[in-house]
Amino acid sequence: MTGIEREVLSTIQEMFEAIEEKDLDRLSAHYSQDNDLTAFLPTLPFRVDGYSQFWQGMEDYQAKRTASRVEMFQPKVQIYGDVAITTFYSTTRVYAPEASMPQGESPSPRTHTARTTYVLHKRNDKWVLVHTHVSAL
Repeated sequence: MTGIEREVLSTIQEMFEAIEEKDLDRLSAHYSQDNDLTAFLPTLPFRVDGYSQFWQGMEDYQAKRTASRVEMFQPKVQIYGDVAITTFYSTTRVYAPEASMPQGESPSPRTHTARTTYVLHKRNDKWVLVHTHVSAL
């Protein structure tokens, strides 16, 4: 694995850690913050276009759950100049909000497994996500 490939995977791992910690400011720094950002997500029937539309969905998603753990399996990084395409399997463990649980019960985790593609673009010495495609398994 090359140093650039490790750099890309490290960026993705930082994104996962920000998701787990519900640190939206830290997470948003890893996304293209313009209309270049696009996404295909298993929870939506249409493509998400632009940072504003994507980020509204992310804020709604983060507000609906208490914790999450994201893991990556079999990552492959392909570098084309200042563009990196990363494909991997992902497993996300999500807990339902505690407010929806009967008193005295703890939330039960749900696990989502998916095929995931991240396309990152190197801008100002930093890799930012410009496209993602997540297909639930």
